Amino acid sequence: IISKLLKRAEAYFADPASVPLLAYLGGKKNRDGSPRQNRSEGREAEALILSAIIAATDFKSLRVGSYTARGEFNNLSFDDIARRVSLTRVKKDPNNPQLVEQVASSRFWRGVARLKRAGAIEIYEQFEETPDGKRGRPAITTVSEKFLRRLGGLTKPAMKAVRTKA
Repeated sequence: IISKLLKRAEAYFADPASVPLLAYLGGKKNRDGSPRQNRSEGREAEALILSAIIAATDFKSLRVGSYTARGEFNNLSFDDIARRVSLTRVKKDPNNPQLVEQVASSRFWRGVARLKRAGAIEIYEQFEETPDGKRGRPAITTVSEKFLRRLGGLTKPAMKAVRTKA
């Protein structure tokens, strides 16, 4: 199932109509009245991000991340997803110029916003209290079961079997 979902996410770049939930998010119309599809660079970013998310999804809970040896779930941060698909930019620390970090690019964030708007993913932000105030933790990202079913052409019982097996 994961291979099938990854192939469909990859095919979306060349054939946007294969995933209509994502293909026509702009809401604009062509001169002939047909809906205008997303631009190719946007589709490329969406396909890359979606592929990384599918590959890292725990199908039991539909969360994006992995379990540790102790059984705890580690959510995958957006910067990690961006690094996996090479949609990063360099961030330098002004106090320490030698410290260079790769963080998610604006192109990555636009792709995430479109995936969220299409209902493919949901994001729940987390914070922890520290003496200095609130500190952000990796957000909990979940994938929509309905979106996965539509992407892979899966029936409800087939998806239930996948989740039960996971």
